[in-house]
Amino acid sequence: MKSWSVRADAAQKLGVSRRELMRLAGLGGAALVAGLGPLAPRVLAQQAQQRRVHVKSDAKLFVPASATNRSGRYWEYNSYITPVDRFYIRNYAATPLVDKAQWRLRVYGDGVGRELNLTYDDLLKLPTERAIYYLECYGNGRTLYWEQQNQTPRGSNWLLGAVSQAEWEYVPIGVILELAQVDTNKVRDVLFWSGVDTPFVGRPISIQEVLNRPREIGIAFSMNGDELPPDHGGPVRALVPGYGGAASTKWLTEVYFSAKRVWVPLNSNDQVAVGTEWPKPQPDPQNDFFREVQPEQVVGLPLTYQNVKSFINLPLVIRRSPALGNYPLQQNQLPQLSAGRHTMRGYAHSPWGVRLVEYRIDGGPWRRATLLPPNLGRYTWVRFQFPFEATPGVHVIETRATDNHGNVQPTRVPFDALGHMNNSIPRFEVQVV
Repeated sequence: MKSWSVRADAAQKLGVSRRELMRLAGLGGAALVAGLGPLAPRVLAQQAQQRRVHVKSDAKLFVPASATNRSGRYWEYNSYITPVDRFYIRNYAATPLVDKAQWRLRVYGDGVGRELNLTYDDLLKLPTERAIYYLECYGNGRTLYWEQQNQTPRGSNWLLGAVSQAEWEYVPIGVILELAQVDTNKVRDVLFWSGVDTPFVGRPISIQEVLNRPREIGIAFSMNGDELPPDHGGPVRALVPGYGGAASTKWLTEVYFSAKRVWVPLNSNDQVAVGTEWPKPQPDPQNDFFREVQPEQVVGLPLTYQNVKSFINLPLVIRRSPALGNYPLQQNQLPQLSAGRHTMRGYAHSPWGVRLVEYRIDGGPWRRATLLPPNLGRYTWVRFQFPFEATPGVHVIETRATDNHGNVQPTRVPFDALGHMNNSIPRFEVQVV
């Protein structure tokens, strides 16, 4: 009775009635009978045999040499919030079509006082937050390894378009902690898991990260004021701002609390840094938890927070990187501008917010660009602009951003064999005629 009393008090503070709490709690029995309970991922995976490569049109995106990935046409970006039809897509398989009436979320594991089995309607009844966050693939900027560092990484050629910004509505993870009566002293990692699009997609984060950001990390069901679209994880995805997009697991079916360190494919050999500059972690085969991966498959340093980047509305010149579809330039072709005065525009972003953007022309002095409102700080991008007196000939425009933690874009980054996290200063060549 004591544990139930504590739980009921917590639920009442969150605006959830005792009766509703009984229905949501797996241990109360009702939710397991009425819902799918632990069978949810299997049932949804079967249902998701109904797939489309993408649900939305590709017309306003471009193809980065991958069947299921689509990069944003960043040289056309002009809005603070990215429209859904222009928001980049990073998927491991064709988009699964999940019926929200059949969707379930299982919350369980070590330290969980009461297991939850939530329906879509259950989720919408819980307290929510609205926030503007950008999401970015860890591979954004991979092109700069090929084009500026003369190195050959593995992975898709995203250029600089695997970043977009939206307004999200979500249930904060702190609400889930309260409802599931999680004893966080018994938890090391929290695993957001799908298993719907493929058997291996999911990503853990540390419980300390969750406790540091209980209102910012959450479970999202709305994007730009509408239901979360299938291509972006609908009906429900995790939302972990600041980390790479892979941490915000799409088509979410499980939140698993583990007393052990968790290893899955995405933090073992996919969304990791591999190379001499990156220390390889040493998993403990006896004491760690492994899902869909073996200890010997842990090959790189798991990636967490993104870094500071900037770009302007010009397509990069492609010379060494893989060919692209639906891209405005052929190999070795330069974009063109007419001679005269231009206002160059761009975007800068960092998990910590952007304090300053600078630019220079043809290796000249760095000058401060004008930041355009709004600049909301953490987890958001900011637009900027600067004047360019364009004279005939070929010119090189560079931009570098400084974030609110004092991090500055470097001229070069250590090589990662998988091509992640390249935030070096981009060089935009342009032919003025």
